Amino acid sequence: MTTEEDKIKVEGVVVEALPRAWFRVRLDNGHEVLAYLSSKSRKSNIRIMLGDRVVMEISPSDATRARIKFRQSNKASSAVEKSSVDQLAGDSTTNAPPPEKKKRKGK
Repeated sequence: MTTEEDKIKVEGVVVEALPRAWFRVRLDNGHEVLAYLSSKSRKSNIRIMLGDRVVMEISPSDATRARIKFRQSNKASSAVEKSSVDQLAGDSTTNAPPPEKKKRKGK
C-alpha cells in the first residue's frame, strides 16, 4: 500500500465523463489517465464537468489511473480549457439543434 509521500500529484483537464463517477483526464504533459472521484468529493456533491481543471493523485504502481482530489475553481482558465475541449470534440454538441419532442395523441 502506498503512503501519501509515494503518490504523485498532477493536474489535468477533464475531456470525457464516463459512468459511475469516472473521468478521462488529459494531463499537462499530454498523457491521458482514467480518474475517479474521491469519496470526500462524492459525499460533498462536487460536480465535475468537461473542461474542469482537477488535481489528482497517481500511484507509482499504476500510472494509468488516478484519484481526483479536488476541482480547481479558476473560472478564467476553465473557460479557455472548455473551448479547447470543444475543439477536440469537433463542436458537434454545441452547434447541434435541440431534439424535437414527440407529440402525444390526445384522448
